[in-house]
Amino acid sequence: MSALVGKYFRHCKGNFCYVKNISMNTETNEKLVNYINLDGTVDHWSVPLLMWNDLIDNRQRFTQIIPFQEHLKSVKDHLNKS
Repeated sequence: MSALVGKYFRHCKGNFCYVKNISMNTETNEKLVNYINLDGTVDHWSVPLLMWNDLIDNRQRFTQIIPFQEHLKSVKDHLNKS
């Protein structure tokens, strides 16, 4: 689970993201993966950990990637704002 933290992924819709941390929903105790969208549309998103590896239209929801230099800069900028 914490193996996701600090890694980069591509969403099945094409967006790139960086996993910031894992949290827990206070009402349901469900674990959530909290990530930063690197394409500039929305800063932070959460998805249930149990859905992280789901298949969407026969594709994995998130696929780990090696980041491009511009993604690294985007993450540093977002983390400095937090």
